[in-house]
Amino acid sequence: MVHRMASSSCLIGIFDKFLLMDKQKSLSLIYLTAALVAVAGLLHLVSYGVGKVMLFLAFGPYLYVQTRHFLALKRKKIKLQGLEKKRFYILITLWISMTFTVIDLYPVKFFLLVLVMLDYLMVVQSE
Repeated sequence: MVHRMASSSCLIGIFDKFLLMDKQKSLSLIYLTAALVAVAGLLHLVSYGVGKVMLFLAFGPYLYVQTRHFLALKRKKIKLQGLEKKRFYILITLWISMTFTVIDLYPVKFFLLVLVMLDYLMVVQSE
């Protein structure tokens, strides 16, 4: 039993370094989101319903990875400062906007794109 616990903590230690986002991983994630939004836009031209669902699903990887990143920072008790703090606020705003858009309380889908573009600009301008 002790041996099993030691090996699982070793695996957690190995994967912890992959949870933290650097500039290149953040840019790749934003490019993936942009590509998925473009595909959703093309599908929206063909079929409105399918395009609408695909637009919501296009933000899924971004929301999942960013949320996992900030949960890993919180678990390690790393205080958010500067750029990370601003990106956290963008993530919270994106979650709230996505929720309101899905329940059709605030059906402005373009605002979701503006938030991702703002995150992109902040990542590109960082050093």
